[in-house]
Amino acid sequence: MIYLVRSGPEKLVIAFGKGFFEEAERTILKWGEYAGNDPEEVSTFAGEYCRVLIAIVPDEETGEERLRIYVSNKSHVTLFCQLLNGDAVSSILHCWREPGYIMMRLIGDAEAAIAKIKEDLNATYVNKKPFFRRTLPEDSTVVYFTAEPLNKIVPDEAMYDTALLVEGHTKEQIMSILRLRSGEYLSDSMGTPDWNGMEIQIGDKEKRFATHRRRIHVAVQGLQIGTIVEEGWKREYTLMGKVVKVYVLRLFTPLDAEEVKGFLSGLEYDANGERVADLDLFVNGEKISWKDKLTKEGLSKKELGLEARENMLAHLDPFSARQMRDLDDELKNEAISAG
Repeated sequence: MIYLVRSGPEKLVIAFGKGFFEEAERTILKWGEYAGNDPEEVSTFAGEYCRVLIAIVPDEETGEERLRIYVSNKSHVTLFCQLLNGDAVSSILHCWREPGYIMMRLIGDAEAAIAKIKEDLNATYVNKKPFFRRTLPEDSTVVYFTAEPLNKIVPDEAMYDTALLVEGHTKEQIMSILRLRSGEYLSDSMGTPDWNGMEIQIGDKEKRFATHRRRIHVAVQGLQIGTIVEEGWKREYTLMGKVVKVYVLRLFTPLDAEEVKGFLSGLEYDANGERVADLDLFVNGEKISWKDKLTKEGLSKKELGLEARENMLAHLDPFSARQMRDLDDELKNEAISAG
């Protein structure tokens, strides 16, 4: 399944009184860890389940404001309980919640989809920066946009400059609306309501179909490129007229055939550069070939496949990358057992 909408880091701001922060910080460090004094830097690694505390602390000598940032996977409710139990709440002058954070994936002409979302949510255009704004209503939400998969942290440079500020709806309501209509908005950005149906055929003389099937599932999910809607066995004729069984997966994706052919070519090779399978791609019954690409780039089929493999692994989330390497080991062990 392809994910198009996810939540982002929750930000809480607490202003502390002069001379009281040192004691409060001991409690805060039981909740999370110190992450510097730049909220914008924190935004580059704060993921979906991250909780951010922006502490405003007066300088002991000058009284000037300085920031200290803390991050945790624990909730802000847990933080307040710890501050209360540690008798540190008396050091708090004021606290507020920064606007909610939502990230949405759009492919193609994102501006068209963003304009439609703006109209539907009665939103306002804002710049994606700064991460720490201080001037926006606490009950508002900022919706950010990217073309990148949402299964890992999206760096600032991969986000569109335009974001939307939404008021009048809770973050949870906005998430529900965007998830419900995400396919429609993606179609707006792609300029067509049609996704692409493709057929992936697995051929392997070692008959390691189950492992190859899992590798394709891991890649599709880890790269967030679409949904496998059907799979099963099929009989094919070789050039010698022999009947062989191939395993077929039908992929539903917003990507074009060349992009899908790219990650499949990477899956044909293992970490040692050995070709471990024939993975053919068909669109409307026509087999997709990379012969023109091989000629144009002056690479061998193996070189192109290994390049595609490295590119695929680099774009997988850490969990999927580990799974893929484990499955590569399974292929190797199956080959040894068969030998």
